Amino acid sequence: MELRCSEVITGTLGRICASADFESMAAFEAALAKMLASPKAQAFYKKFQQTERDGTCAYIPNTVHEEFWRDA
Repeated sequence: MELRCSEVITGTLGRICASADFESMAAFEAALAKMLASPKAQAFYKKFQQTERDGTCAYIPNTVHEEFWRDA
């Protein structure tokens, strides 16, 4: 798997893009399940949720946009 991250540096709101290539959706789902089962990922997510609750989160809630592409 190859993961690429990029950040838009122009405009009023910054955007971050992360993209990765997987052999199939099953491979993506397996990697996601493995990551979410990680104690470090769970601790990070709990910390992130707390920043959302107390208003110190760097991200605007409910603005995530996901896309899945298939090579043709």
